[in-house]
Amino acid sequence: MRELVQRVARTWLVQLPGRAAPVLRPRVPPVRPSISEAQFERAMELIAQAMGGRYIAATSTIKLPRIGKPGDDSFPTELQVLYRRFPRGMLLPEADPNDPATHQPYVSFDELPNTPGDPRQSRIYRTFTGEAAASGILFRKFLGWLKILTNAVNRYAREAEQETASVRIARKWLMERVRQSEPLHA
Repeated sequence: MRELVQRVARTWLVQLPGRAAPVLRPRVPPVRPSISEAQFERAMELIAQAMGGRYIAATSTIKLPRIGKPGDDSFPTELQVLYRRFPRGMLLPEADPNDPATHQPYVSFDELPNTPGDPRQSRIYRTFTGEAAASGILFRKFLGWLKILTNAVNRYAREAEQETASVRIARKWLMERVRQSEPLHA
């Protein structure tokens, strides 16, 4: 697989003639994805706000609010959201580097939860991959999945808040009962 990636990378890079020092430029077909980096980052900021967290553009991470119970590591503390562009040949281990289809641009929208172990084994892991020309459709599917996650995060936060409120009510009731049963000291 590594050899294939190196071959595809070499065919994507060409040396420009007439330069003393070689300058490498990607040899990519002129298909421009319909989703820009700025649009992606703005959408992630809005989703992070809806989840009650914040988006960190430098690491492409959505930090979720602390809503899990102490010791409960099943709910992720952060989600890494990625928007990647690469040649189709990186997906197929048996791709022929001489085939023009191998060098077609592909895009990928990935959501990786920060959970113990392999994040791809998590139920909330998703990746949407396809041709660059279909990046708008893939992005809408990705946003739909993130909306489902947003609803789950908000529901989990409400349940944790209700549980905390019921514990406070029970503690207050218990303290009143203890106070009533104690004799007053003079």
